[in-house]
Amino acid sequence: MGNKGESMTLTELLAIDGPCYFAHPYTVKDDHGRYIPAGEDANFMIASYWGGLLIQAGLVIYNPISHTHPMHSANPLFLSRHEHEMWYRLDETQIRHTNWVSLILGLGWRLSKGCLAERTIFTNLGKPIVMLSDLIPELLERGILDAGFRRETNVPERSGQGSGRNQEPSRLILPVCPVADR
Repeated sequence: MGNKGESMTLTELLAIDGPCYFAHPYTVKDDHGRYIPAGEDANFMIASYWGGLLIQAGLVIYNPISHTHPMHSANPLFLSRHEHEMWYRLDETQIRHTNWVSLILGLGWRLSKGCLAERTIFTNLGKPIVMLSDLIPELLERGILDAGFRRETNVPERSGQGSGRNQEPSRLILPVCPVADR
């Protein structure tokens, strides 16, 4: 149960006493490499939605997007300077100095430089890595996630924002999947 590289069920995660780190994509850029704050706001909402469901399921989680986005968006210097290295340093410090029992990777994690880095750290620490997608069936069974949720929805792009790097319009999904990569 829960060896490095092996996913776990929700029941197995609940049996472990300790906090889980929930990684989720955040930063969104357009085709020209410009940051799209509305995309980051959307990813904050999506990460918070899934984080809330995981807490409702009984897990103790920390989600750096849900916990730090308000500080990021409230400070004009953060927004103008795109302080990614500072946030990566904060995340890595949290990971290395907290006794996390596992990493839960949110939907779209492969598109995110931050999630990929967090996965590497957890792998190097020998901690279990769990895919959120593997927890969805049990969230549905327990009635925590509504059976009517849809994993893919065609949502038209908003004019003036560009299509986003590595972004497919059919993947611009609320409240289930992240908007783009960081």
